[in-house]
Amino acid sequence: MRSAHYLSAELGLRQEIGQLRQSIPEPSAWDRLAAERNNRRIASLRIELDGISDDLEWTFSGTGVYDHKMSLGRLSQLSDPLGRALRWTARDIVFMEWGESPAGSIREVIEPLVVGTVNGSFGLRLTRPQDEQGSLIGGSLFDSTVERVLSAFQSAADGDSPEELFDKIPGLRNRAIKGIRDLSILIAQSGQPSQIRWRRDRLLTVTKANAERLAEILESAQTDEGTVTVRARIRGADLDSYAFHLMESTPEGDKHYQGKADPSLIHRLEGVGLDAEVVATLRVVTLESRTLREPRESYALMSFDLVDPDALLA
Repeated sequence: MRSAHYLSAELGLRQEIGQLRQSIPEPSAWDRLAAERNNRRIASLRIELDGISDDLEWTFSGTGVYDHKMSLGRLSQLSDPLGRALRWTARDIVFMEWGESPAGSIREVIEPLVVGTVNGSFGLRLTRPQDEQGSLIGGSLFDSTVERVLSAFQSAADGDSPEELFDKIPGLRNRAIKGIRDLSILIAQSGQPSQIRWRRDRLLTVTKANAERLAEILESAQTDEGTVTVRARIRGADLDSYAFHLMESTPEGDKHYQGKADPSLIHRLEGVGLDAEVVATLRVVTLESRTLREPRESYALMSFDLVDPDALLA
């Protein structure tokens, strides 16, 4: 069910559109100018109305929030880790897809924009970056970023184990993890729930207990990144999501590598048969934590060469 502030915002926009339509006069030289002005405003309102469902809303309560208003100090405390969590998660998604890039080259396509506040205790409404690009491996980078950050809070709310939680935020490195943890600490310290709304119909309430649990799980997490070259067999590939599955046979047993394939490999994957043997180079992010029994690894396929060229499909 949609919240009262969504219904109020939607109703207000629709009422203004209706009033503008009723005020469009019969044509004349000056009236046509007025009509054009009204039509431009109607088009602008429709864009705003359509955009409501694509925005991320984060509502805060507790310390520093007074009757739908927030102190500047508290706003700065909350917006800084929220911005860092989104910004560095986006960078890590890009890193896992095609490697590190110069810091200045992607800032404008990963920096979300504040487009307003929302009713409630006090909330920020964030939308897509001005120069947003699609995720290099399908979909929107902004959407992938929001989904990844929300997955951490949702997992904590669902009572997932640390292993399950970290599996839902693969590839995140130290700065992104710290941004999410710092934000969860501030929510816990407020003593009041925080609400997250995404795509209009997804609502997540982060309680003090959920935020404390998330902060505790993330507290000792440390990551390292590098590359690894393996001789393995292709066990699967999903060309819609660009996912891959390789299996390496070792004396200790089979080791599986699953993740995303670099975009430049998509067409090559189409021509490779299953069980073909390859020498593959993978990007790997290794995460260790005292809450985990063993390290978790996230992989991205960077390149591969067929051991037997005849394995190419006819």
